[in-house]
Amino acid sequence: MLAVAMLLSSRGAFADDKHDFVDGNEVLKKCTPLLTSFDSGKNGDLFALIDGMYCTGWIAGIRDLNSLYEGLVKQPLFCQQEGISNAQFIRIVLKYLREHPEKLDQPAIVLTAQAMQVALPCK
Repeated sequence: MLAVAMLLSSRGAFADDKHDFVDGNEVLKKCTPLLTSFDSGKNGDLFALIDGMYCTGWIAGIRDLNSLYEGLVKQPLFCQQEGISNAQFIRIVLKYLREHPEKLDQPAIVLTAQAMQVALPCK
């Protein structure tokens, strides 16, 4: 357990020295290996596994935030459809980030919401 904690702390915080928030570059960096692992069926190294856990948690958090927003404001940021897996959400976000490299320095929370609004609009 101590070794994992040391590895996590040696990788740095999720935000980098330029920002006090997670940007699109960070999500792209952490989620791409996970998607590669999904597609190949092979596990990566320990760092890829840690990044994959971060990425899965990020997506699950965004989905939960959307549910909270829907419950409190009665209007979700995006409309989640039944049966969409976290892997599909990750694909949606990565596609958006790759198509908008000029936005990668923006907060990832904003970019993730924009990706979902484009792919899963509420009618």
